[in-house]
Amino acid sequence: MSDLLETRAEIAKLARVLGTDVSELAYLEQIDGQAIAAFRQQLLDIFYGSEGGGLEKFAKVGNLLPSSIIASLTKEAVGPVLASRIAGFIDAKQAAQVVGKLPTPFVADIAVEIDPRRIEPVISRLPDKTVDALAIELVNREEYVVMGQFVAFVNDSTLNHIFTNASDEALLQIGFVTEDKSRLSDALATVSDERVISVIKTALAKHHWPEAIDLLCHLSDEQYLRLINITAELDAKSLDQMIDNTNDPVLWQVLIPALAQMDDPTAPVAALLRGNANAIKGFGSTIVEDQAWDEVRELLDKLDERTRLDLRKRLASNKLADAFEPVADVLVA
Repeated sequence: MSDLLETRAEIAKLARVLGTDVSELAYLEQIDGQAIAAFRQQLLDIFYGSEGGGLEKFAKVGNLLPSSIIASLTKEAVGPVLASRIAGFIDAKQAAQVVGKLPTPFVADIAVEIDPRRIEPVISRLPDKTVDALAIELVNREEYVVMGQFVAFVNDSTLNHIFTNASDEALLQIGFVTEDKSRLSDALATVSDERVISVIKTALAKHHWPEAIDLLCHLSDEQYLRLINITAELDAKSLDQMIDNTNDPVLWQVLIPALAQMDDPTAPVAALLRGNANAIKGFGSTIVEDQAWDEVRELLDKLDERTRLDLRKRLASNKLADAFEPVADVLVA
């Protein structure tokens, strides 16, 4: 159901590795997301090379020096790009000690250049305060793909710090490209309903609805139900924006079952009925193509007779009523 969204997330990560804009790689949407992820790993092998050579020898020497001396050399002589290449070969404990003596902006410079596969052993050894500061620095730089790597291994305290201090737009983009989306439910559980509403409204106003829909696909049952019921209670303007933003079949494939599982989908369906012909066609065509009759029946059972009649009229005006024969008994009851 969310394969295309996963592919788009992988394209965003690949664009970060290549240093290009996501739009330049849009043609890759036809390729499986896992294949793109595998290609990204191959590129990392090429870009960062093997563990042999002069950098490894340099790192071995560095392991013998006090961390304060290494920190001074790193800042004054080596620079962040070369330091990022060497960091992968230095003992993780030693590297953590060095990082603790460097300014946060400089560490952020290293973090965006380092082989992402080598960053976890270092970050996991740093004090929470250091990691928190580094995370916010990266968020402020809009290094969302790098932050997506952080989410996979930072502790719960830092994850909560990120969710508390990052902007709504940043949270949506970090969540979209995070390497371990199973952690998003735990983080969201600590966020107030008011903040969730703010994030949803930001997604709608700033055209990040696909990122929000993708988030929905990866939540635990508890957080999924919480999020969709918060959405159902949004104001009419926001619900109208939701329908307008659901302009792709892949988004309808997620929203339709969400509507069906809301405690009361009356207000979102009312927004659908206020929507233009494209909204009704997107809704109806996705149901017909996916044969999503169980979800539709569940949805219709929660609507009053007048709303069901209005929905049938809108479907009929777009020549879709006959295609809804499998649920005709509920649609016109």
